[in-house]
Amino acid sequence: MVLSKRERYIAVALGAALGVLALDHFVINPYTSFYEQLAKDKQKVGEDQHANHVLFDQHRDLQKVWNAMLTGGLKRTRAEAEQQMIDTVVEWAQESGVGRLSWKPERTVTDKGFEQISYHATGTGPMAAVARLLWRLETAPIPLRVQDVNLSSHTEGTDDLQLSMSISTISMIPGAEREQDRGRAVADARGTQP
Repeated sequence: MVLSKRERYIAVALGAALGVLALDHFVINPYTSFYEQLAKDKQKVGEDQHANHVLFDQHRDLQKVWNAMLTGGLKRTRAEAEQQMIDTVVEWAQESGVGRLSWKPERTVTDKGFEQISYHATGTGPMAAVARLLWRLETAPIPLRVQDVNLSSHTEGTDDLQLSMSISTISMIPGAEREQDRGRAVADARGTQP
C-alpha cells in the first residue's frame, strides 16, 4: 500500500502528535509530579524543622522558668507552701493597710505532680489599700493565684470595704519529682519525649 504525499503528511503529523502525547504522559507529567511532590515534601520538612526549633527554644525557656520557680518560691511540701502564702499575704496586707485579715482553708486539689492549696481570706480597709494588696497578689514572685474576689461596703457611706477572696498556691507532691525524673530518664534512654 502506497501512501500519497498528503497521507504521508497526515501520518507523520499523527505520529508526531501521538509521540508528543506519549512523551507528555510517560515522561513530562511524572517528572513534574515528582518535582511538585518534592517541593511539597521540602516545604513540610522545613515547617517541621522550624516547629522543632520552636519547641526546643520553648523547652529551654520553660526550663529556666521552672528552675526559677524551684529556687524562687515553689515549695516541695504542702506545709511550706501554705506558710509561705500566709506569711506573704499577711505581710502585704499590713503594708497595704488592709486590716483584720482572717483565713479559712478551703480545698486541696492534686494534679500532675502538684497540690493546689486554696484558702478563703477576708479583711477590711479603704479602696486604695485593697487595690494595693490586690496588685501585690497579682504580681507576686511566688506561686500565688487569686481565684475569686468580692468587695462590699463594710460601713455605708465610708471608704471602708470588706474584702473577701479565694487564693491558692501550689506545692510539689512528695515523690512526684522523682517520678518525673525517672520518666524523663526512661524517655531519654528510648530517644523519645516523656
